[in-house]
Amino acid sequence: MRNLKANTSRHIIICVILFLILLIFLIFFTLFSTKTPISQNTENQIVNNELELNNQNTLENDTEAITNSTDYPHGEILTTSDGEEYSIIANLNIPSLGIDYPILSNYSDSLLKIGLTKYWGSNPNQVGNLVILGHNYKSTKFFSKLPNIKIGDIVQLTDLYNKTLNYSVYATDIVSPDDNSCTSQKTNGNIDLTLITCYYDNANSKATRRFVVKARALN
Repeated sequence: MRNLKANTSRHIIICVILFLILLIFLIFFTLFSTKTPISQNTENQIVNNELELNNQNTLENDTEAITNSTDYPHGEILTTSDGEEYSIIANLNIPSLGIDYPILSNYSDSLLKIGLTKYWGSNPNQVGNLVILGHNYKSTKFFSKLPNIKIGDIVQLTDLYNKTLNYSVYATDIVSPDDNSCTSQKTNGNIDLTLITCYYDNANSKATRRFVVKARALN
């Protein structure tokens, strides 16, 4: 009888231990199964959020306000397949590279897939620093050929007043994604243009840095 009670107690203890192990396993399984791998869209959103934060830091550190004219004309309101609204604010042409695209009014992951976008800064051809983003697809599309630009090359920007200004490239740089100094609006009254795209160290690498072009309107 005593042995029967001992065996029963032992079985109960084993069952409790097995139940606790199963419970712990189910908890960990639930936690990890709800975590999905970060998709490309999520990575892009993280980058966009980082850019938004960097923009705010730049604005707070700048002593010169962005001098956007309130009467700058608005182009036709267009809509992406995702329902995002945008308009065309200017046209960018780099004759030496064969780059010729309209500039979209704002930036997002979906808009970057269809064209060049305004990221930050002044209105086209106005005092300040207009910052334009474009993807590098390692082809001939958008800003893919931008890393081939040379100092002294001409960039033409035509605004919605149909006024075209010639900008001369005076600097290029390769920077880390968190270096936002090129977006500063401290231009000392000049009309500046900054072009940014992804930079690949070689054909097989991932784009971990950014290629930056600085240009200034000619008098």
